[in-house]
Amino acid sequence: MAHQIIYAYAIKILYITMKSLESYITKDFRIVILFGFMFFYSALQITAKPINQPVKNTFTLEENNVLTLEIIPSQIICVNNTIDVKMKVKGIDTNFPVQVLLYNTIGNLVYRMDLSLDKATIQFQFKPQTKITEGLYFVSVLNGTNRVTRRMVVNTQD
Repeated sequence: MAHQIIYAYAIKILYITMKSLESYITKDFRIVILFGFMFFYSALQITAKPINQPVKNTFTLEENNVLTLEIIPSQIICVNNTIDVKMKVKGIDTNFPVQVLLYNTIGNLVYRMDLSLDKATIQFQFKPQTKITEGLYFVSVLNGTNRVTRRMVVNTQD
């Protein structure tokens, strides 16, 4: 019964569409379209089988490792243009290299380090070519298509 109502609405929509295009399409062509639509709909009815069983939502999600970055401590002391930074990075995909990028507040790249890692915790020392002044910096870690950015406050030693 429901499919007959859908069929009737489909024919009505097709008729209205064809009627609005009557000046562009001849009467014979409308008949060909109508019979083509009826054949297509009857083919769908023949091939469709009712499902008497409930649909099970069986799907699996691959758990993606989320790249996380923790800078310890959050305030870094700069001594002789050298920064000692300990970072905890989790979710590293060892199939890809890791890039550690240091940006200043206006977005200029201050330092770049490329690493090949197999651990989740890394410790390294920045030795940038330019002078690091006190202020706010941003550290970005890139691994494959994942990126995480954290802020880092640099203070000079008094």
